[in-house]
Order: sequence, then C-alpha cells, then structure tokens
Amino acid sequence: MQTLATTAAISTKLSTNLSGSVSKVDISTDSGALATDFITNATAQTVTATLSAALDGGTAGDASDDLKLWGSIDGGTTWTDISAKVTGTAVSWDGVTLEAGANKIKLALTSAEVTEGDEVAANVVGKVTTQTVTVDATAPTFDTTEEGTNEAAVDVAENTQVGIHL
Repeated sequence: MQTLATTAAISTKLSTNLSGSVSKVDISTDSGALATDFITNATAQTVTATLSAALDGGTAGDASDDLKLWGSIDGGTTWTDISAKVTGTAVSWDGVTLEAGANKIKLALTSAEVTEGDEVAANVVGKVTTQTVTVDATAPTFDTTEEGTNEAAVDVAENTQVGIHL
C-alpha cells in the first residue's frame, strides 16, 4: 500500500521532470462505413498509437526520467501496464477484447515508479488520450417479403432472345 507521502513525491516528480503524449490511436479492424470511423464488428483488436518520445527518458543509468504506458478498455476503471507493447515510439497493444457497444480506450503515461493500476489516475504525465470504439455486433437484417426478393419476372414473347449478364 502506498502512503500519501509517496504519492505526493511521485506527483511532484512527474510535474517537474517528465513529459510525454500519446497520439494517432487506431484499431486493427475498422469495418464501419469509413476506415477511420472507429466502428467495427470485431471484438478482437490490436490498438496502435504513437508516443511523442520513447519510454526510456534517454538519460543512461538514470531511471528518474523513464515512463510507463498504461492502457484501459473500460474508460479508465481498470488499467494495465502495456509498456512491453512499445517499441521505440510505436505502440502495438495486441490481445485487446472489446465488448459490444461503446468502448472507451484510454492510454496514459506515468512515471516508471507507478506500479499499480489504481495509481494511474493520480500520476498521469500530460493528458490521458481517449478513443471511443463502437462494436456493432448486430447482424444486418434483410426484407424477405416478395418485394424484397432478388427474383424478377420477365414476360417474353415467342421467339424473343433474352440475355442476362451478371
């Protein structure tokens, strides 16, 4: 359990030493009307994004400027450390399973000292990046009445040739 003094120390350190941001959030299967509308029929996704800088702060031997990347698929209620899903500045969070309906994917950077998901909200570096993804799991319906069939009646006089091209 973290004490209030430890939380305050982490928060102070974050505000003075660290910076970073997450951008270009995308999903692997966007099957909506537009390839960028974040509407899909696939619950299994890989979430990709770009970081403004690598998680390693760049100071050799000094972990005080290192960051962690956390991800949430439930609007920030629960957080998972997805730092291992980062290569350089590229994020590729595979194995994400979304629910039918609206899903709020959140990505947040924290100090490397943050070790528990319940510490994320109080220790975010910069802003939390949010992307809503809608999983439309409703199968389309078709009108099966006679007006909605694909059958066509053609009256053809005797000795008339009809060509049908498909």
